[in-house]
Amino acid sequence: MDSIFTENLSKRMYLDLKQLEQKVNDKVLKAALMRRGAESIRRTLKLREITPHFLALYQQGSIGDELFKNFEIHSRLQEEELKEVAMEAESIQQGWATTFFPIVQEICFNEALRRRLNVLDDRGVELNKLWNGLHATATATAAEL
Repeated sequence: MDSIFTENLSKRMYLDLKQLEQKVNDKVLKAALMRRGAESIRRTLKLREITPHFLALYQQGSIGDELFKNFEIHSRLQEEELKEVAMEAESIQQGWATTFFPIVQEICFNEALRRRLNVLDDRGVELNKLWNGLHATATATAAEL
């Protein structure tokens, strides 16, 4: 079955760190779990965002049963991922899961905001180049007249 999302690198990195033979610093392990949690939150929010659209397409017959079941499976897997992240947070520090999720949700939102700002910055640079090109062309045309 094809995955809706690309590989979860944050999860793989956390599991790799956890399985290392030598002891990993607790702060590094916590940071890796927070990255994993932020990615899990992002994926969960994305699934919740597209669920109504997926349901509408399925009800209209625009997508088949197989694709819809694939979507449902991925939604359940993502719920299990969140539970697993919560258990990992509790195993690192008792009671941490209650403060863990608000922190990783904030990380997730900050990353989304940073991505949007970077897109705007890139668009500004492109528009500036376009404006300078148009201005140079207009100046050259005016000089010829």
